Amino acid sequence: RILIETEGSDFLFITFLGVSWVEVRDSTDNILYRDLRDSGDVLEIKGADPFNVLLGDAIFAKMILNGEDIDVAKSIRIDNSARLTVGL
Repeated sequence: RILIETEGSDFLFITFLGVSWVEVRDSTDNILYRDLRDSGDVLEIKGADPFNVLLGDAIFAKMILNGEDIDVAKSIRIDNSARLTVGL
């Protein structure tokens, strides 16, 4: 489990079911996290939404924002990546 804490009270959890690249930026475009994650990893970010998320192999990622599931599948592109803004 990786925990990133910034100012704010929103919680974003990303669980990885396979190897995937992830990049998370805050609303001012500051990079909060950027790295390759393995199957079984959980990334937890505490901060202020909205969060801008880029997932490399999005089919392997499950996201929850403030207790609510985020449907990543709707944003998956032909190359299996996804770019989402969550928490608007």
